[in-house]
Amino acid sequence: MTTSIIFQIEMFENSRFQWERWVKRLEGAFDVFQIEENKKLPYLLHYMGPDTYDLLCDKLSPNKPTDKTYNQVVKLLQDYYSPVPLEIAENFRFHQRKQHEGEGIQEFYTALQKLAIHCNFGDYQKKALRNQFVFGMRSEKIQNRLLETKDLTMDKAIEIAVGIELSARDTAQLHRGVSNSGTIGAVGINRPHMKYNSKKGKFNTSNTSKKTNNFSGVKCYRCGGSHYANSCDKSDLVCNFCRIKGHVEKVCTKKKHFHNADQIEEIVHIEESSQSKYREKFMSRIKVGNKNINFEVDSGAAVTIMGKKQFDELFHDFTIFDTNVKLISYCKTNLNVLGYAHVPVIYNGTSYNLNLYIVSCNRQPLLGREWIRQINLNFWEVRNVQNYTEGASDIITKLTTKYSKVFTSGIGKIHNIQARLQLKENTTPIFCKARSVPFALMSKVETEIDNLVTQGILTKVNFSTWATPIVPVVKANGKIRICGDFKVTLNSYLQV
Repeated sequence: MTTSIIFQIEMFENSRFQWERWVKRLEGAFDVFQIEENKKLPYLLHYMGPDTYDLLCDKLSPNKPTDKTYNQVVKLLQDYYSPVPLEIAENFRFHQRKQHEGEGIQEFYTALQKLAIHCNFGDYQKKALRNQFVFGMRSEKIQNRLLETKDLTMDKAIEIAVGIELSARDTAQLHRGVSNSGTIGAVGINRPHMKYNSKKGKFNTSNTSKKTNNFSGVKCYRCGGSHYANSCDKSDLVCNFCRIKGHVEKVCTKKKHFHNADQIEEIVHIEESSQSKYREKFMSRIKVGNKNINFEVDSGAAVTIMGKKQFDELFHDFTIFDTNVKLISYCKTNLNVLGYAHVPVIYNGTSYNLNLYIVSCNRQPLLGREWIRQINLNFWEVRNVQNYTEGASDIITKLTTKYSKVFTSGIGKIHNIQARLQLKENTTPIFCKARSVPFALMSKVETEIDNLVTQGILTKVNFSTWATPIVPVVKANGKIRICGDFKVTLNSYLQV
């Protein structure tokens, strides 16, 4: 009796999988199920999913996907989903990477390894990883220990950093347990113990306790639960807001920052439309404590508020009183109210003694309903930002005229500087033939090349021993950016 095994693999989704890794899993399945060479393309076209298939048809039009080979289809989609990154940009991202708040040693080192993939460090990679690991360390204690260690290697650096990190966490947990229960015997820690294996280049974990405990004061930055992030089962999930792997949407710091910025801050950029002129702020100039202050009139704010930094600069002599007033933004986010001060206010010749509430964020002061009613604000005197800043257009005109070179259209140039690329010895020139450009992008690519030639960025030559293929990238505005794929020609022969 024979059992038939049905070929099956998850369909490709760009939001869930990386194309290159998904193709490796597919080819592994081909080997397991012994799929013949002539059947690989139909399987690929089926399991790539409807969205990717539609994209493939558009890029090959008027040709059909079945007219291409399996390798050609894989290469075409590889160039689309995972274009070769620029080595210089990847080096910049690598050297800018610092350890984030709440990020463990393991996560930080893994992130550096991922960034180093396309940096082309070669034999220098271990030193580059070690150096950036030390430079980007958030903890000064760990960083000082690493800097004072002689003949520091990457493996030794990780062992030292992990040891100090675990020691600090355990000490903090013990102190929390002592303060809560009054006895050390009441403390139980259910957390995997991590030890770095330098031979295998990975972390080994083992459970040191089977007791279950409530980690009071501990909050996972991945899911918000009461446990450590290195034991969270949500580490492989992708955030629905920022699309970054490693946490869920409800604890996304980018989402919090996005909403906090909208609490009392103006809309920085609004698309031009026939309604734009009606969106300007309403401002009112009021004398507070012998200082003329510009307030944004906000009938949605219950009280009048000012940032702590501005208050200290203008009214540092005034006393700040405690308050139980809680302020909540439109996005249901609590504002940090530091207190309030009694300030003298003069409006339309009448003096008042009003409450000005102080908040921790530093934004434009808001004139709330409390003051609006108390001073009987004359809305006919309220001016919008556009009228209030009259004369600003003249200043802008003078600046743009004085520094006209900065505001010219096109790509800027650096004059009187000659850049030279140093090649390795015995380098043989590489001449790659031009890659085919999709018919739909042909005219745009030609237009952009002509534009770069006109600006002097590109120069036409009749002969060259070196030639690298271009990669046209479609920008958000529909235009084309011309990039050179120097990874296949020049990069590996440069002395960096």
